[in-house]
Amino acid sequence: MDLLQDFSHRIETRLAAVRESLKVGVAHFERSRQHFEMQLQEFELLARRVMGVIVRPRVERMLAHIPDASLAEPSDAYRCSCQFGAGGQSRATAALQVAVNHDARLERFELLYEQKVVPAFFPSERHDKLVFDLVPGRADAPWRTAGSADERIDEPALTAWLEDHLLYFVETYARLEAPDSLARPKLAG
Repeated sequence: MDLLQDFSHRIETRLAAVRESLKVGVAHFERSRQHFEMQLQEFELLARRVMGVIVRPRVERMLAHIPDASLAEPSDAYRCSCQFGAGGQSRATAALQVAVNHDARLERFELLYEQKVVPAFFPSERHDKLVFDLVPGRADAPWRTAGSADERIDEPALTAWLEDHLLYFVETYARLEAPDSLARPKLAG
């Protein structure tokens, strides 16, 4: 075999190896994509259930006790937003949002709490989040580690956390009407 034929054979060998590697890579990518799609669907079902069964009913119950409050139409299934006007004796406006989110790899479920009070007459907790691990069998996951994602969420803990934060917000908002709103409400737990 002359040198050029040998070189040509080496080129063909390398190209064949690259083509085979690409086939394996594409198959791996497709399996990863399908797994991610399944995780995303599982997260979406969980998010809709948490928002529909736990978050939204409690926010609506809270709003029933505050006359100048309104629930914004949801822009998506992952968020519940409220506006509180400067009606009555209140000297401020407020907004509250509770949302669900996930990390980039769909390994964690997050319940997010954010309140805004303008102007703020006293310090208050503005942001918080509760995180649940969705990956089965991880050593650092204190939640259930078998079954579907919704079985790995500690619903009583999530519900208690949310109710504590909503009660904290109600207390914060109620203090806005007091002439000397200096005391900071205490967040339980």
